[in-house]
Amino acid sequence: MLTEILKLDHQLFLFFNQRRIPLLDQLMPIFSEPRFIYLFFISIAAVLLWRKGKNTLIVACGALIFMLATDFVCGQILKPLVGRPRPFRKVSPVYIYQHHHWQKLLHPLKPLPRGRSFPSCHASNVSCVATIFTCFAPELAPVLWSFVAAVMYSRLYLGVHYPLDVLAGLLVGLVMGIMGFRLIDLLRSKR
Repeated sequence: MLTEILKLDHQLFLFFNQRRIPLLDQLMPIFSEPRFIYLFFISIAAVLLWRKGKNTLIVACGALIFMLATDFVCGQILKPLVGRPRPFRKVSPVYIYQHHHWQKLLHPLKPLPRGRSFPSCHASNVSCVATIFTCFAPELAPVLWSFVAAVMYSRLYLGVHYPLDVLAGLLVGLVMGIMGFRLIDLLRSKR
């Protein structure tokens, strides 16, 4: 069963990675850029601060703390535990984005000790923050989750994650985000 799931994961990766669209070639690197991701969530926090007042500061600071915790769990615990190599280390051909340009790898790159694939920290981090902000302001859910979907898709398009990696990252982020919001809500109620 696991072999069949991994085979499907591989096929879906190739499906998403091999379909090249010039507009997406320009956009997808942006959606994986950490500065852009931070800017998006800072903008959301600013909108919430304007609409909902200073309670937003507690939520935004809590979201930042839980995003850092999520990143630690994902990158320092789960990735080394699973040890799955990135697609461009195992699959060919793969389109990857390196040093601000696209490259089609006809052969897998030689594995290096760093750079594991499962789960996707990008997916876990953005879904954690989106979960916390959605619990605080459900009306922003369509914007938040569209952004999460774009970030997740960018990881496939850029050739750095398999679909199962981003789905696992999504689940890690959801769990951490729900736990985070419950703790944040508890702190807010005690104020």
